[in-house]
Amino acid sequence: MEGIKTLVYFDIEATGLKSSGRPRITEMSFVAVKKDDTLNLSLEVKQLLRSGRSEGNLLKLESLQPRIVNKLTLCIYPMATIVPQVSDITGLDNYMLNGQSKFEMSTGNLINSFLSHLPSPVCLVAHNGDAYDFPLLKAEMEKVNTPLDPSILCADSYTGIKDIYKKKADGSQSTTCPNVQNIATDGIAANFRRPFLKSLTTYQPCSGTFRTTKIMKFSPLCIPSSFSLVNLHNHVLGFPPFNSHGAEADCLTLLRITAALGQDWLEWVEENNYSIKRYKAMWNMV
Repeated sequence: MEGIKTLVYFDIEATGLKSSGRPRITEMSFVAVKKDDTLNLSLEVKQLLRSGRSEGNLLKLESLQPRIVNKLTLCIYPMATIVPQVSDITGLDNYMLNGQSKFEMSTGNLINSFLSHLPSPVCLVAHNGDAYDFPLLKAEMEKVNTPLDPSILCADSYTGIKDIYKKKADGSQSTTCPNVQNIATDGIAANFRRPFLKSLTTYQPCSGTFRTTKIMKFSPLCIPSSFSLVNLHNHVLGFPPFNSHGAEADCLTLLRITAALGQDWLEWVEENNYSIKRYKAMWNMV
């Protein structure tokens, strides 16, 4: 099979978890980049990491993207109640989304048109996508009779990044990173020094202030204590993302993380992608 040409980082915000019954999409984002461009992005990330954690470098890391990026971000009125606990996380509630389009046939056609516009083969990449994003997207698309093209591939970055760290740790004595709040890490350090603590002052653009944080440098074999997006960004890039729990922001966070993993990530995604037809819709609504 021809190698993947386009990686589409994909994220969904919804009314609730899978256990809530029939979660509905409230926001979704597709950030498409040429697969080969992620290698160039990887070099930029590593160069900035080597040059230190100055305010300027942190801002550059946060804004890094390939020159060619195609994006589609949509807010959707979900026709279901968004519970307050979810609103607290996503910042979206039913009042805010009032007046936005519902997920209709035109929505599904727009998504299919966007994906068909990209150089193929196209692979959707979502964090925990196997369990949540892919089945939910498929449910919404099938509900409005606009199924995704079976040529669309999918890869779950949660599984992929865990596999990459496990592979690196095979045959070596690896450790799990300490579960300490507000620890930023050196992530892709080129050395194998033991962990040590030091102070780091970082700029917080939202508040316009500086924050002093204890950071810990780890061996490359150090396994993250959690594979959540925020913790992985902290572990790999050395600071938490400035923005999270928005669909497009989370896509860009995942893009930076996987770009930093470089060739290991690209090899994994080539070997571990599946057709969208493999997934069963999360729910069926007649």
